Amino acid sequence: MGVESAIVVVPNQTLAVNFAAEFEKWSVLGHRLHIVRSSKDDVPAAGVVFVTYSLLSRPEVLRKLRKRGAEVLICDEAHALKSAEAQRTRAIMQKKGLFGVVPRVWLLTGTPAPNHAGELYVFAKCCGAWTGSYSQFAERFCILDESAWGISVIGSKNHDELKTLLSPHLLRRTNVEGRSPLTIDRVFVEAAKGGDPYAALQDEHREAIERALETGDWTFAELPAIATVRRLVGLAKADGVAALAASELEAGYRKLLIFCQHTAVIDRISALLDGAPIYDGRTPPKVRERLYEEFQQDGGSRVLVAQITAASEGLTLTKANRVLLAEPSWTPHNNTQAIARAWRKGQQSPVLASFVSLKSSIDERITAALQRKTSDIERLI
Repeated sequence: MGVESAIVVVPNQTLAVNFAAEFEKWSVLGHRLHIVRSSKDDVPAAGVVFVTYSLLSRPEVLRKLRKRGAEVLICDEAHALKSAEAQRTRAIMQKKGLFGVVPRVWLLTGTPAPNHAGELYVFAKCCGAWTGSYSQFAERFCILDESAWGISVIGSKNHDELKTLLSPHLLRRTNVEGRSPLTIDRVFVEAAKGGDPYAALQDEHREAIERALETGDWTFAELPAIATVRRLVGLAKADGVAALAASELEAGYRKLLIFCQHTAVIDRISALLDGAPIYDGRTPPKVRERLYEEFQQDGGSRVLVAQITAASEGLTLTKANRVLLAEPSWTPHNNTQAIARAWRKGQQSPVLASFVSLKSSIDERITAALQRKTSDIERLI
C-alpha cells in the first residue's frame, strides 16, 4: 500500500488527533494525514483521512467520502456499531454507506460484544456470515426475556456455533508478552458518616432495595429509582475513595486514575483531593487534550478523576500504575477499557486496578452482573 493510497480511519469522538499522532508515529509508509474537523472540510483524494463517527453520520460528509472512495476502511472501537439501527452504523455498514465503496474493512475492537451475543449481529451480517434478520439471529444465539417493558437479552447460547460462524472473519490478538503485570481486585470502603446511601429514597423503594440485598431477588430493578440508587451509593463512597487514593499515593504509586459515572461523585472526589483535574463530559476538547498531555508528563497532578464514559477509550495514560473504579459500569467492556488506559503498551510498571464497593449496596448486584456477563462473553470470543 503506497503513499498515494486512500485510507479512511474512523475513531471515536474527540480521538481523531490522538489516532493521527499514533498513526504518524508508527506508520512506515509516509502517508499524508488529514483530519476532518467539520462538515465543510474538503477531503483529499489520497492519503489517510481521519473522521469521527459523529461527523461521518452527517450526510454531506458521507457523500464526500463515498465519492472519494478508499482502499481500506478502518473503524476503531468498532463495538460502537453494535446497533444496526444507529445512524453511525447505517453510515458505514449499509449499501449506501462507506461499506459499499471500500473493498477492505477492518473493524478494530477489544470487545466485539460488550454485553451479549446479539451485539455481534452487525459484524456477522456485514461479513456475510449471517444472512437472516436480527430477530432470527437473536432467537438463535441469545437468551431472551419478555416482560412488561418488552423483550430483552439476558444472556447468550449456542456459543460454539457462533464462534464457528465468525472464525473465518475474526483475527484475535491475545498475546500480552512484554506487558507489565496486571492485578485486579475488589476493595470495600465505608459510607461517609451519616451517609446512608438510600436515605433520600421513598420508603417503598428503600424497602425494596434492602429486601433485594437480603434475598438476591432484583425483579423490581426496572424502577426509576435504580439510577438514583447508583448516584447515592457513589456519593456515599466518595470520601472513602478519596481517602484510599491519598493513601495509595503516599504508599508510593506513581500516578492514579479514578473512574466514576456521576458528575456529583466526580466533583466530590476531586474536591477532597485538593482539586484534582477532572476529565468528563463537561470538559471541552481542547482542555481534554491538555489534561491528557500534562498527565503523561513527569510532575504535575498525580491524580486524574475521570468519567468512565468519557475517558475509557483511546487514551494512553501509562504514567498511572494504580486504577480505582469508584463507580464501575454495568458493561464489562467499559471497565476493561478503563483499566487499559494504564495497562497497555508502554507501561513499564505493574498495574493494580480495584473495583471499589460499598457493602450491602447496589454494588453487590453490579458485581454479580459483571461476573455473569464476563463469563458469557469469554465463551463467545
